[in-house]
Amino acid sequence: MALLAPAMAQAEPADIDAAARGVVRVVIIGNDDDELFPVSHGTGFAVTSDLIVTNAHVVRDAMSDDDLRVGIVPSGGGQAVYGRLVSVNARNDLALVRLTGSLRLPPLAISGRPIASSGEVTSVG
Repeated sequence: MALLAPAMAQAEPADIDAAARGVVRVVIIGNDDDELFPVSHGTGFAVTSDLIVTNAHVVRDAMSDDDLRVGIVPSGGGQAVYGRLVSVNARNDLALVRLTGSLRLPPLAISGRPIASSGEVTSVG
């Protein structure tokens, strides 16, 4: 009977590491008399070298307040850059942010493997 049981696909450590390198922290930044402070934050992931997908609720304040900026911080630390909103879909809670500088982020790769109806899930970010 064991021969009939399907093999459960497991996330490979290399795949998890590769996905994690494209994950970023999205920080909404306020400015009070030249003092920067975080307003809110969330996560996002690279879909191209200069485009980040995040949730619309993460950037909601920046959509309505021109004094707020969107900061993008790599998950591994290092130099952060600003981003600008390209598109927001509130209904699907998605936002697209274009980087104003280079972070050399690897885009998230979409697997071609079939999705199992049950099993373990690994998340990053």
